[in-house]
Amino acid sequence: MSIAPPTESGVGVIGEFNPTDEEIILEYLTKKIDNEAFHTDMIDTVDFFAFTPDYFSETYRASGDGVWYYFTRRRRKHRHGHVVDRTAGGGYWNAYGPNKHIMHNGREIGMRRGFVEIL
Repeated sequence: MSIAPPTESGVGVIGEFNPTDEEIILEYLTKKIDNEAFHTDMIDTVDFFAFTPDYFSETYRASGDGVWYYFTRRRRKHRHGHVVDRTAGGGYWNAYGPNKHIMHNGREIGMRRGFVEIL
């Protein structure tokens, strides 16, 4: 992410929002979990699995690299189960591709998955 030097008002101007996976976890997700403030409005909290890709592209803006970033909670199919409910509109979200393990100082701090909508 590029941030310009502070203006006369003392506030920096944010340019493109292109965080690394490591930055998303360390600078945004952990602060979100701990209810700490962070400096972006580019990551919205949404019920990701409740909507289709069209809804997101029409409702939210993409970052500088054409990627949308969201915070979302997992929905379980059953209250005490481990199966995730990924139904969306008339279809469902399906995980695809390999999981990407996100490392920091030699240890795994998270994992990224890709999803595609199946109608």
